[in-house]
Amino acid sequence: MKMTRLTALVCCLVMLCLCFASCVTPGGTDQLQTDRYVATVTTKLATNDAKMKDVVLAAGAPVTTVMVDGDNLKIASEAKINDISMNNGYVYVDGVLYHSKQIAVSDKSVSSYTKADMSADQSKTLISSVGSGADISRSDFAAMDKITSGNTESYSCSMITDEARLSLCSVFADKLAISSASVTLEDVTYSEDYTDGRISSSVLSCNFIINMDGVEYSVTMHTYYSYDYNAEVSISAPADADKYNKVSIDEILK
Repeated sequence: MKMTRLTALVCCLVMLCLCFASCVTPGGTDQLQTDRYVATVTTKLATNDAKMKDVVLAAGAPVTTVMVDGDNLKIASEAKINDISMNNGYVYVDGVLYHSKQIAVSDKSVSSYTKADMSADQSKTLISSVGSGADISRSDFAAMDKITSGNTESYSCSMITDEARLSLCSVFADKLAISSASVTLEDVTYSEDYTDGRISSSVLSCNFIINMDGVEYSVTMHTYYSYDYNAEVSISAPADADKYNKVSIDEILK
């Protein structure tokens, strides 16, 4: 299959979504009140731009699952656009971080398997490192509405601060540089729901204008986070750990 420039752009966006989704502790782990949980992150691209609708529709809804059990972590992401599939995984256990990545186009595929020693202190920043720039919380917005109903609190935030806007935009600009596209962040909204004082879900929506080859495309990325504090969590080294090549931790987290 010959990949069009537009499809390549959306692939870049989807890969960025998989990285972006890995930051699943908005506002800090104090909102989770536990060191064991499973977070499911679903990302949906939306557009009113006729030029992009078919490709965005084909991207579906990439899903990332994050499992945390104390210092042990497991992050698994998968996405598919037509006959292009992408998988990205991290496992951190017993002081070693394992990273696997596979991209397949039709009957051709490429895979990489790496591992690196990582301290417990470094592991605490793994999620933020993988989802670099995605650490958004209510404090990054100038306007906030709160609704309380029984044991549930809901927050809706708008008017992102200049600092947070620049941070988000720089992340997208860096990731999209491979496609020679420039990106402008038009607007961001954020919401959080709490049950019994603990975050249960959140939604981050980013509206972008992407310029590629002199043509502007409008895209919105909605990232939905949900948290399960009662799920069974079991994290162990990959069964095929012997095929992972040893590298420096910086090579994995770059």
